Amino acid sequence: DRRSWSRPLRTFTVTGTDVRTDAVILVNGSPVAGTIGCGAGITGAFCNNGNVSVDLTVKPPTGLNLVQVQNPAGPLSNELPICVGVAADCN
Repeated sequence: DRRSWSRPLRTFTVTGTDVRTDAVILVNGSPVAGTIGCGAGITGAFCNNGNVSVDLTVKPPTGLNLVQVQNPAGPLSNELPICVGVAADCN
């Protein structure tokens, strides 16, 4: 599942389980500034219903980028490929 980033937006919503709002956001393996939101609310420390929004402070570089999150002292999530720019930039 690739997400396209052709507009000047830095926020996208994904489905994820066991994600906390204090998780670290990584782009291409490096921590980046941003926030994680839980559109359906929080139960305990985790987002409800897998509704997770990621808001990056700075747009990633043009091309294919891999986004992951990591809860404190937790494992890395699966990689989510996102395309920044037009599809031709990510082939």
